[in-house]
Amino acid sequence: MEAAAGKLQPDGTAYLNGQTVVQHLFSQAVADNIGVIRAFGHGATGNFVLQPSPGDSMPLVLDLGRHPLLHDQAWAFTACFTAGQYNEAAFQALDQIIAEADKAGVKLILTLTDNWRTADGLYGYVIWGGGQHPEEFFVNPAVIQLYKNHQAAMANRMNTITGRMYKDEPAIFAWDLINEPRSACDIHHPNATCDAPETAAIQVTICLVSTWCMCCQLLLTAAGFLYI
Repeated sequence: MEAAAGKLQPDGTAYLNGQTVVQHLFSQAVADNIGVIRAFGHGATGNFVLQPSPGDSMPLVLDLGRHPLLHDQAWAFTACFTAGQYNEAAFQALDQIIAEADKAGVKLILTLTDNWRTADGLYGYVIWGGGQHPEEFFVNPAVIQLYKNHQAAMANRMNTITGRMYKDEPAIFAWDLINEPRSACDIHHPNATCDAPETAAIQVTICLVSTWCMCCQLLLTAAGFLYI
């Protein structure tokens, strides 16, 4: 997404032969007989995000210094974002990626959020929903609803280039529910997050959001597995 928006430029672009970075990526994929590419459907850094806050918004967690999820400066920056506000420039960059994939005949698996403490990630939803711990992404109703709202926003986004909603885009092969999901359970040092009720709740939520996202009319994935 950053590359499509011109936010990411590799050193030395003579090899692109007049193509954009995105066009070059897809042309190389075709040349290498790669038919499906998994890509972030959100920002990868705090500098260019899909769900940023308006300039006058207040963080939902005011005392950022003592919040248990905030352990580094980058995450404190992410915590100032507000759910439901979208960056049109980022969305248009994603529009371009989807359109170029369609032209090249390449299919996309797009992630809906990220497990890690980066922009547009799991931790953001937890804080927006008033949670305290990462596992609440899977069990806190307010957090789950925010994520479901985002699913709907993505599925019903109208591509400014193709004129199609994302849920109708032939280039989108599947939605990846979350990049590299996991609980805090350490099987070598078990704690409460390893308990059966906790892990069962995670499975229930995956089924719930999978069912909800069938409005996308596509396959769903998580951690590399397909949900049909």
